[in-house]
Amino acid sequence: KAVVRCHRDPHRPVHARGTWKVWVSDDRYSDGGAILDGVSLDFQTAPWVAIPENVSSPEDTAATIDLMLEDADDESDPGSVSLTAAVVEGTAVIPNDADHVRWLTPLPGMRRQLQLLPVPEAHGQVMVRLQLDDGPFATAREFPIRITPVDDAPKFGALPELSATAGQP
Repeated sequence: KAVVRCHRDPHRPVHARGTWKVWVSDDRYSDGGAILDGVSLDFQTAPWVAIPENVSSPEDTAATIDLMLEDADDESDPGSVSLTAAVVEGTAVIPNDADHVRWLTPLPGMRRQLQLLPVPEAHGQVMVRLQLDDGPFATAREFPIRITPVDDAPKFGALPELSATAGQP
């Protein structure tokens, strides 16, 4: 994530017109320069989603995950950001299809709920990729979810009919 800092020349009157100094930094590299009168700055950013931490769910149970989206370009129109989810690892536990990876009814604002449904009796680590797109910019983020085993009660199936004769081994 890049950080942009704007700074006005302190020896000039403060108003929108004039020379502005701009620095862009991504914590490794930085660069700066001057922007002269008559140039407007329109910073646009890629949409963002906070990645959930330590997500786990017991087997045979749907995991519902709350997500909060951010899009500084247009917070007023949550529909301007498309959001998709895909299971990229662990598809034996949660298949990557609409029956197992689905969006619930959108919540107000930029909140969304993702529901992941494991196959019966399956457990293990799953990696989920979220893809956000607001038109000019896109972001992909991944997070793990752990489907934990459950100590199920034993199940008996149908037993075959057996017969024995008294006194016979």
